[in-house]
Amino acid sequence: MGTKEIEDYINKIRSYIYKIRSSDFINFRGAPKNVGVYILYKNSSVVYIGSTKSLKRRLNSLFSNNPKRHVLNKRVKQGYYKDCSVKILEINDIHEARALEYLLIAIFRPEHNR
Repeated sequence: MGTKEIEDYINKIRSYIYKIRSSDFINFRGAPKNVGVYILYKNSSVVYIGSTKSLKRRLNSLFSNNPKRHVLNKRVKQGYYKDCSVKILEINDIHEARALEYLLIAIFRPEHNR
């Protein structure tokens, strides 16, 4: 990867971060089925950042009332995320979404990504 490609990639990541900061919170039921990154806020603090192939499916599972769906995640099972607000960012490629997720985790250091 040359210098030009790296600069382009950095600018793309920078634009994603600006989009997240300027975007509004969404109702998780209105999430698209696309690939993307989601950020959960509780009391205006970032508590979790994730990436997924389907924003709609992932957010529905986080906010589901069905305890059988949450065998692995204790916080979801206990309803911790019920009071969270959500921001999403649609991304075209899952690899790019994962890279952005890791970068955002490094920047925001959410308590549930540790």
